Amino acid sequence: MRCNPPREIGGKRLMSRRYHYTTCLSFGTDGEADYCEIDATVSYTVAWGTPADPWGDDPGSGDEIEDLRLEKVDGGPFTGSATYAAMILDEMERVASAEMLAHAGEVDWADADSFAEARV
Repeated sequence: MRCNPPREIGGKRLMSRRYHYTTCLSFGTDGEADYCEIDATVSYTVAWGTPADPWGDDPGSGDEIEDLRLEKVDGGPFTGSATYAAMILDEMERVASAEMLAHAGEVDWADADSFAEARV
């Protein structure tokens, strides 16, 4: 069962936002070194999917990560080549997509909870 974050808070539609996610990536480097392990921080937006309708007319769509950008590597700004950046982003999307979507949902739910508490 899907549990997407709220699309509006207090009757106001949420704007797109950028999320940040950091994780340790480990992968081969095609000859530069046998193995590479880095802490990578990315920013991204999410296109939240839609659930399937109960009558089966619309199968719905899944959540998708969009506009994935490499922000930091090992705590500092990335200064490597575009090829290396693309390799890092591909690996991040391959191994951490589910975690990035879960993180974005948690951030949005936390914001909704904070808003609800402030209204009381």
